[in-house]
Amino acid sequence: MLTQTTLLFLTILGISLVNANIESDAVETLKEKLAGLQGSSDEQGSRKFVHQGDILLTMDEARDLIESVDKDSNRHKRQAQRRNASNENLWVDGVKYVFHPSASRGLKEGFKVAAEAWQKDTCIDFKLMKREEVGTGDDDPSFAGRNALRNSNGCVITRVTFAGDDYLHVGVDSKHPNECASHVGKLGKEQPLFLGKGCESFLHAAHEIGHALGLYHTQSRHDRDQYIKLHEDNIKEEGLTGEFVKVTESQNENYGLPYDYGSIMHYRSPIEDPLIIPADENYKTTMGSPMISFIDLLMINTHYNCTGFFSSKIENSELIKPTSHQLVKLETYLFPKRKA
Repeated sequence: MLTQTTLLFLTILGISLVNANIESDAVETLKEKLAGLQGSSDEQGSRKFVHQGDILLTMDEARDLIESVDKDSNRHKRQAQRRNASNENLWVDGVKYVFHPSASRGLKEGFKVAAEAWQKDTCIDFKLMKREEVGTGDDDPSFAGRNALRNSNGCVITRVTFAGDDYLHVGVDSKHPNECASHVGKLGKEQPLFLGKGCESFLHAAHEIGHALGLYHTQSRHDRDQYIKLHEDNIKEEGLTGEFVKVTESQNENYGLPYDYGSIMHYRSPIEDPLIIPADENYKTTMGSPMISFIDLLMINTHYNCTGFFSSKIENSELIKPTSHQLVKLETYLFPKRKA
């Protein structure tokens, strides 16, 4: 007779095998996508690689991603430096941002409210910068091509007021006006964050800010196979094979925090013809969230090494605590010196 532990192991093994099949197909899809971009005449950074629907990658980042998850590559066989462990990709001095001059009132308000929500319960400050806007006839080499934000005449907007700073340039990609997208973490210098048509809501703005602060999609966690099963047929039917690559341990540090089905960074899934099936059926209809979750906040505070700030807010009852089945793990994590 099989024990409960054995059954659990076999279940996870089965999920892992199904997910691995999808991931193998996803790698090939990404390779084809990258090859298509590489064949263009303006490959030198002027085209962008959009991954999982809304993650912006430079061409170098796209190559690194594919090499890191491709089991046949040499890169996969050696341990890469943890990207998350470096201050290079953290907004250690806060997030400065500027709006494109064509940004609508709704876009500005959506971004500001979302930024305030992240700022309220993390140690990260957001600062709107004033700037002069100068249009030039040629592409600015520091922010070239498709990534460039342009004025109504199609001229690239160059920065002159706070040269040397790292900042988010928030607006709409004129060539892809319906796009919501952001890079993961800080790149340095001018960095786009796109909130196109339909993306002005709190949900979309907070999600893209989450990426900019350093969060990947939850369902891309390297340990996801313990928590979700991918529906291979439905994913292929929707043409989304390339969107379900998981990041490696060297790219993604989860700090020992629980898998968060209710994260604002988690994909939702249709109830009929689902793409993602949770191991915990209680979350079958509730994956993803329109709000920033407790664990989202804890993840960012840990990522930026300011859990002391977060713990004090919990002690003062300034935050709603997570669900009871997560609470024991989280309190042990936050308050390690407490006795049971």
